[in-house]
Amino acid sequence: MRKPTKKAIGDLLKSFTQQSKLPENGLFVIDGGHLLHTVIWPQPSTYAGVCQAYIPYVLKNYGDGSTVVFDGYDSVMSTKTAEQTRRAQKGTSRDIIFEENMSTTTSQESFLANSNNKKRFIQHLREKLLMAGIHVKQAEADADRLIVSTALALAETEETPAVVVGNDTDLLVMLVARASDSTDMFM
Repeated sequence: MRKPTKKAIGDLLKSFTQQSKLPENGLFVIDGGHLLHTVIWPQPSTYAGVCQAYIPYVLKNYGDGSTVVFDGYDSVMSTKTAEQTRRAQKGTSRDIIFEENMSTTTSQESFLANSNNKKRFIQHLREKLLMAGIHVKQAEADADRLIVSTALALAETEETPAVVVGNDTDLLVMLVARASDSTDMFM
């Protein structure tokens, strides 16, 4: 299957938007897949240390009212199955059954390219984020719809604007399609 070129759609949609500074009082909805790759894993570290690195990053950059939304990996088929398979072929590590006190033994990129590793890591990270007071949601399959619906619900019910954090063109397309003119939304 050929990979779609969504960049052109994203660039077109962005040309109709205005660039502005993100609001300081915004409620952030963070794409968990984006977050997994944004935070650079400390080296050397244990898996507990790696999980712990995400907490100050989220709190410092997005605040304690933020919500992190992860993809689900229990579904056999989803809209991202082909993309996940393509990424896994680039260079993935073996399945690593890790304990929190174990040292990391592979690169962040190859560890996260293995869907079994990523699924287990998300389970551990989810618990740590929740214990730190960060809201966490996990979709059954692809998280894009849940990210957008969470952000739109916040924008409609709260007095503050919602900010979606992620680099997926699908998020932008869905936000443009579903947000009303009065929705206070940033991405």
